[in-house]
Amino acid sequence: AARLAQGNKDLVSGNASLLSKVERHQRLDDGIALLMEQYSKLLKCAKVKGPVAQQTSDFSSSVLSAGLLQSADGLLRLSEELIRERVIGDHKSIQSEIQKLTRHQLVQAAESERRLHLIRSEMTEALRQLETSYYCPSE
Repeated sequence: AARLAQGNKDLVSGNASLLSKVERHQRLDDGIALLMEQYSKLLKCAKVKGPVAQQTSDFSSSVLSAGLLQSADGLLRLSEELIRERVIGDHKSIQSEIQKLTRHQLVQAAESERRLHLIRSEMTEALRQLETSYYCPSE
């Protein structure tokens, strides 16, 4: 039952992640479409016209430029969000790196323990030899 609950939890988590990715891709597509639409409208406003029409066109181009900048800003925020998710949200690779580092540290710890035991046995032997030579002086 616990495995089934964990499996369902993983499935729900995976579906939420997939939906989040689909939503981000949709936002990306919408942002690019809006950016291109704003840009094409801005180009249409740039045509040379009479003085009154030119003033109206200048105002329109200001509004469209602001919309263009907002669209670009939205895309930049989405891009930063995707990068942040890739860096922070990549739990599988982080977990594998942690496990790899843990295994490496355990191997190093075992090697250090082996060396310490070897040094201890050498020091014990050296101490015995010193005691033997001290208590049993050779003639």
